[in-house]
Amino acid sequence: MKLFKLFSILCFIAIIGCKNNESEANQPQESQEETAKERIISLNGTLSEIISELGFKDQIVAVDVTSIYPADLKENATDLGHVMNLNVEALLQQKPTQIFAVKKELSADIIAQLDGLEVPVHYYEPEYSVEGAKKLANSVAKDLNTEAPKKITKNIENELDALKEFNSKPKVMFVYARGAGTLLVAGKETPVAKMIELAGGENAINTYDDYRPLTTEAVAQANPDVLLFFDSGLQSVNGVEGLKDIPGLANSTAAKKGQVISMDGLLLTGFGPRMGEAAAQLNTKLSQYAN
Repeated sequence: MKLFKLFSILCFIAIIGCKNNESEANQPQESQEETAKERIISLNGTLSEIISELGFKDQIVAVDVTSIYPADLKENATDLGHVMNLNVEALLQQKPTQIFAVKKELSADIIAQLDGLEVPVHYYEPEYSVEGAKKLANSVAKDLNTEAPKKITKNIENELDALKEFNSKPKVMFVYARGAGTLLVAGKETPVAKMIELAGGENAINTYDDYRPLTTEAVAQANPDVLLFFDSGLQSVNGVEGLKDIPGLANSTAAKKGQVISMDGLLLTGFGPRMGEAAAQLNTKLSQYAN
């Protein structure tokens, strides 16, 4: 009987020991799972879209001012403002594990500060084309150590395959507006010019590459069929009616006929997961002015 009791006690001790070992073995696994959750900072609207589309939206802790999609992104992510005025100390307060940015949008000083952090910083150089959009999505997926974004690329391809072809391409002038006092016209190498071409239009300005101030002469020479704005830009000049008060635009055929289009800025120029959607939307809007 005494031997039996002794045996029972030893077995009980052994079982407790096994459970303790199991508990100790499980603890590192649980803490590894907690550690595996990223704290991502995205400093570009298109990158924020891609990261969200890849399933990491809930792990984004801070973004820049251009990160406005998905619409609920900033409900849980801190807005760090414009990247040109980025406060790196405020960024560090978010305790990031990875940072994503478009290098050309950052000043040399901010790049130097970011490079000095003990946090991985992923820089990208977007190409404003179909292949460029796919390449960017794949690069971000690789840096997040996740699967290639087949859904993103497939959605882009499906939208582009459905675009209407025009017999005559409408000539489109994009005007960047921040009130009537700040009006810039997009040249041939701008993202919006690439989107116009992708959607079946022709960029009205082919004599320079970037943005230049709007002039009466430039509008008259280009003679656009359509004027294109960001939604916010058209609102800043009091809508289509407000164009009648802007020298140069007031006398344009496009303004007189009311052939004016506006679209969301990030959608139109982002060249991210919604690039195909942007091209389809602009293509549909242009179709009413195409011959």
